[in-house]
Amino acid sequence: MESRHLRYALALAEHQHFGRAATALGIAQPPLSQQIAALERELGARLFDRTARGVFPTAAGEAFLARARRALAEMSAAVSDAGRAARGETGRLRLGFIGSALLELLPSVLGAFIRDRPEVRLGLQEMSTRRSTAALLAGELDLAIGRGAPRGAGAEDLVSVTVGRDHLVAVVGAAHPFAGQPKVSLEQLKGQHLIIAPAEEEPTVAAWLAGLLGEGPDVPARAGGVTEAWDAHTIVGLASCGV
Repeated sequence: MESRHLRYALALAEHQHFGRAATALGIAQPPLSQQIAALERELGARLFDRTARGVFPTAAGEAFLARARRALAEMSAAVSDAGRAARGETGRLRLGFIGSALLELLPSVLGAFIRDRPEVRLGLQEMSTRRSTAALLAGELDLAIGRGAPRGAGAEDLVSVTVGRDHLVAVVGAAHPFAGQPKVSLEQLKGQHLIIAPAEEEPTVAAWLAGLLGEGPDVPARAGGVTEAWDAHTIVGLASCGV
């Protein structure tokens, strides 16, 4: 049994005449008669009564046609659903993101995405760049927003696109000697205790900062000392406390 057999039976029930049903289907009458007869043989039941007044479904035919309508509707829905999923209109999107992405980038796109794709289930999770890279490689995320291109084993299997740029600023507590100065030089920063994201969590930032200050890649070993905190709000909060 194929889907065309269901369509043939439904067309015959609608038009109650082999000739008219064949015309509506765009086929010749003899093949239609043969296909309906073959369907009845397969089912082991007569689906239609052939009378001088027309062709009418039997009790078995009515039962079969009710299911046939639902089956064809489900097949049509399956095609539609597959197309919508392929276009990203349904399904689930698992997104990992660094906290600072909520300061500017995500607010500009999340609201519009939710409005445009109301049937897409969003799975949102804040995590460091290293963790989101690992989650992508493990198939636990579909998309990640982090700092810098992915690094480490397996990173060559990922595709990265620059979607924005951050500005590095120095934040100090109100009692710090640098407070109130319009600018701070890199030389002044070199001897300071720093609060920065862990190198293993945000390797791009750590490497860039180490190069900026003219130090080795192992930032935590710097002479001024380091406190590690990868969330931007935590870093600012610790600085305000005099750390």
